[in-house]
Amino acid sequence: MSEEDIVKTIFGWVGTALSSYFFFAPIVPVINIIKGKLKIKDAPYILLFISLLNCLMYIDYGLLKNDFAVYLTNIIGGGFTLIWLTTVVIFLAKKEIVFTVLYIFALIIGFIAVTLVFYFFVPADVTGNIVMAIGILVFASPLEKLYRVIKTYEYQLIPIFSTLGAFCTSLCWTMYGIYQKDYKIYAPNVGGLALAITQIIIYLIYYFKSKNKLPELSKLNDDVV
Repeated sequence: MSEEDIVKTIFGWVGTALSSYFFFAPIVPVINIIKGKLKIKDAPYILLFISLLNCLMYIDYGLLKNDFAVYLTNIIGGGFTLIWLTTVVIFLAKKEIVFTVLYIFALIIGFIAVTLVFYFFVPADVTGNIVMAIGILVFASPLEKLYRVIKTYEYQLIPIFSTLGAFCTSLCWTMYGIYQKDYKIYAPNVGGLALAITQIIIYLIYYFKSKNKLPELSKLNDDVV
């Protein structure tokens, strides 16, 4: 194995580990739904569905390109995402058993059908382009949250540790894609890198802005008293 292959393998395995953590992360809002702390209308089910579709496409792409790191990561991610999405739908359907069973059955059949169709009938390049488009949609999902931060100064809306993790994950997959010479892997992750950096910068800007406001408010209160 050449030095380049070793470096590529390291980036692939580190990227797989970090991605697995992020696929597990939705357990927090799911638990809050179960406990009644989060309204079902606020559940990230659209993002979960897009993430599931993204995993499906990457599984196919990884299989077609014989890229073990890519399809392993997305098999793990697809499994976790399917669990979280199913849990959300159970509560969305007010725990109606028949609807839930039919939904799970339809989703699993759809999961298998899409995977087989793309694997046997869609060229790898076409699948790769679809993967890129869906990956960009996934990475673009926090943009609405950034708008709210800018509007309200609530920097806490940005999960800073998750954002730092997203930065590291995107960096690993960007490097992996570069070493693999596959722009369909590194292109969406460059977008993820840019978005993660943007979120970190905005977090820091509004964090320090809010801290600077505190002495001003304290002084204003002293003047009123």
